[in-house]
Amino acid sequence: MSMIVVFGATGSTGVPLVRRLVSEGRAVRAAVRDVAKARGLLGDGVELVRADLERPATLPGALEGAAAVYCAVGGPTGTTDLVAAERALIDAARAARVGRYVKVSGVDASPEGPARIQRWHGEAERHLEASGLPFTVLRPNFFMQNLLGLAPAIAAGVLPLPIGDARGALIDARDIADVAAVVLTSTTARTSAARSREGPRDPRPWRGMRFTSLIAAALAGLSCTDTLTVPPQSCSDAGRLQLPAISDAGALPRFSFFVTSQRALGALSGCTQGFGGDLRYGETGPGAGLRGADTLCALIAERAMPGASAKRWRAFLSAADGGDGRPVNAIDRVGEGPWYDRLGRVVANTRAELANARPTGAHAAIVNDLPNEDGVPNHAPDPSVGAVDNHHMLTGSDASGRLASATATCLDWTSARGAPATEGKPRVGLSWPRGSGGRGGTSGSHWISAMDESGCAPAFSTVESGGPDESVPTVGSGGGYGGFYCFALTP
Repeated sequence: MSMIVVFGATGSTGVPLVRRLVSEGRAVRAAVRDVAKARGLLGDGVELVRADLERPATLPGALEGAAAVYCAVGGPTGTTDLVAAERALIDAARAARVGRYVKVSGVDASPEGPARIQRWHGEAERHLEASGLPFTVLRPNFFMQNLLGLAPAIAAGVLPLPIGDARGALIDARDIADVAAVVLTSTTARTSAARSREGPRDPRPWRGMRFTSLIAAALAGLSCTDTLTVPPQSCSDAGRLQLPAISDAGALPRFSFFVTSQRALGALSGCTQGFGGDLRYGETGPGAGLRGADTLCALIAERAMPGASAKRWRAFLSAADGGDGRPVNAIDRVGEGPWYDRLGRVVANTRAELANARPTGAHAAIVNDLPNEDGVPNHAPDPSVGAVDNHHMLTGSDASGRLASATATCLDWTSARGAPATEGKPRVGLSWPRGSGGRGGTSGSHWISAMDESGCAPAFSTVESGGPDESVPTVGSGGGYGGFYCFALTP
């Protein structure tokens, strides 16, 4: 029986693909890093082999006797160099004389694409085309499953996709798996150019797409006649969630500091790439960026600890104009201390302890890996994925917590166009220190002020690829997602 080897077997498309192939009686081998996790997801009908794209020596064994290979890797998977990793797999597949290689890529993938992930997939596609292997490339559009991450906003009556009246189509990840299954098992399939796969096309705007409304309604438990608000085409204008009524902050457990997580910013922005440097969140007028960021802090705190929004949260951000024509220093916004993480561990006792490369009073477990709103050290927020390159945190501040410069704040946190000539470049600190390969001095470790990012455009970029990339003017080009620090005035 012809063996099909699946890389990415525990992912959005990999799980349904393996299950379908097994149900058809196919011989399937899942190449995985975590065998126990894979067994729980895939069951007993599939052969499991431990393999890692970053360890090429593990690939020949995984590919032994393979007739076809499926590869779906990308995004924050823990793979530090997507291009090198997939090139290694393509080369190993060629050496093993695999009969067909099916790659899942992305819409508009190109070595010259504007986004890093598009370039990565484009370069891998180019290597595959030159390999001589029979191949098929699939380029999925937006997965319907991505809406699951928006469930809290949807439950509040908002479908926070910042697309206004733009037209588009979604596709179920299981449909991609079905297409891949046909190609992998076909005896007549030919080498094919990249194909973009979408759900059913509809000439109406997104707000009129029946299937989108049905998915959203199912997530929220709403009836299909209820109204869901679709925000205009800006992350900062996404439909706002309302804070609960103020309660007695003094009666709550100690919790007055966190790093905003990628998961929280993705859910609140409704954007797959977050807010970028525009943190207004529906606020208008002078000082809107700081006020919006403060609201985001309170909303995230409330999710982590019901009632915690009453603690009066402030984003650790400096601005050239705080709304009254005067500059604002982040260090002056956060109260006098002490501050504690979600688990009650000390982050700092005083402002003087904050104004150091790492907060000097911090608990030993978190001083070099500041925790998110759940109290989880943010370097590895998802233990099943492992550590990711996500430590660039927006501050706009110098090492003392004061305004770094008028060009270090994305126009006072109101702009995310990715135009450094007019917006400047945001100053960032590091929630966890760089390794020994850092830039030296405080730039490799300072939690407030380490370097300038390349621009203000939104981006979730958490795969290690070096420092900020000047050709990609985003808040995360050097390893981040536009996160920032939040402090409460009540411990």
